[in-house]
Amino acid sequence: MSLQNVSNHKQLLIGTANPSYPTAGTIATPDNLAAGVVAITTEDGVVLDASTAAAVATANRPIVVVQSQGSGKPLIKSASFSKSQLLVAKGKLYSGAAQQVSYVGYVSATTGTGTIELPGAGTSVILRNTFKTNFFQFSDKLMESIVGYKITASDTTSSLVDYLVKYAIQDVQRYVNIPYAVERVNSSTTEAAGTGTGTNIIFTKNSSQVTWTGTITNLPVGTYFRLATGVTSAIYKVKEKNATSLVLDTPYQGSTNTVAAVATLQVVTPVTTSGTAGAGWGIRFTGYPQTKFAPNIFRYETSKFVTTATNFGATTVNNAYVVPTEGSGVYEQIAEEEFFFQLFEGMHDANLIQVPPVTMRSNVELSGTYSIIDLEVATQSGTMSFINNPIARKQVRIAINRQTRVNQLDTVADILEAALGLTNGTLL
Repeated sequence: MSLQNVSNHKQLLIGTANPSYPTAGTIATPDNLAAGVVAITTEDGVVLDASTAAAVATANRPIVVVQSQGSGKPLIKSASFSKSQLLVAKGKLYSGAAQQVSYVGYVSATTGTGTIELPGAGTSVILRNTFKTNFFQFSDKLMESIVGYKITASDTTSSLVDYLVKYAIQDVQRYVNIPYAVERVNSSTTEAAGTGTGTNIIFTKNSSQVTWTGTITNLPVGTYFRLATGVTSAIYKVKEKNATSLVLDTPYQGSTNTVAAVATLQVVTPVTTSGTAGAGWGIRFTGYPQTKFAPNIFRYETSKFVTTATNFGATTVNNAYVVPTEGSGVYEQIAEEEFFFQLFEGMHDANLIQVPPVTMRSNVELSGTYSIIDLEVATQSGTMSFINNPIARKQVRIAINRQTRVNQLDTVADILEAALGLTNGTLL
């Protein structure tokens, strides 16, 4: 059991990117602070700058963090706290999310080794991906995509990879939220530029159809090619070809793209040597950003999955080539925190189930890139007779829509560092 008295609370204040910081010595009111301003004031509302904040620190006087919502709307204010009450002061500049990248077989142009090993005829192989879904509200429900194949005497490494990629794409498309792209890669540097007069070659995401204007003369059925030079570019295979269009053997996995000229396409002669370092075929899985999100409905997280390969011999599986992270200060995180932190400001769970429901405030900016300053302070309270002076913690998070320490973010950080007696640069 945990005990929390009325002085314990968390609060989030959100600032926009480039508002003018108010003049020091003025009184902070909804009418004289532009919407999105975050200001540091004394307990009686006098706006501080770095100079006056230093005097506050010397006298150990309390400060308040204020967020303006614009004229006619109440200011959002933190609890007051002083230098001597400070427990934690830290900050972090915005960093974007990283999507997971995993490989079966060949793992990269510069650091990877290995290929997909072709098992003997009669061997049944299984390629399995286990992943989380955020489609169900706040669940950790696991899904699986499984592709199996029995090796025949006529199979090659190329034919095995062709099969696995094709059906791995088909299988994962059964799910409402597709978690990752599936692509062939190969370490071959033997490339020949496409030939002909073909221009405006259109590749459409999740479509096998490719169209162009003019002619393409060297992409017959069965040809492997890349959209750009370099071994990290995904490989596609021609299944059918007509005068001004072709059909790929798998849907195009990248973002919709128009290649200006056929010479940009690279015809590939695959490397298939088994066991050669950095050589041969591989399958790449790249996580998609999850687009379903709404506070208290769909939570925010990046796609995460674990790949296993059964009966593939010495084939290497690298699940952590790029480790997925949610980043710091992305819009979804701040929107989620804004919703839940309001429960610590006096709202209760019962408010959320009223009919009509209570509308929670929202000052977060869509697609904002927020840098964060976290402050935690301690106060003493004797309100609980069976506990002698329990410590009450006040947590204040300031999120400002900036990726670098400039403008409002720099001003607020400087003032807080001065008001709390911190070394310049401590917070960010």
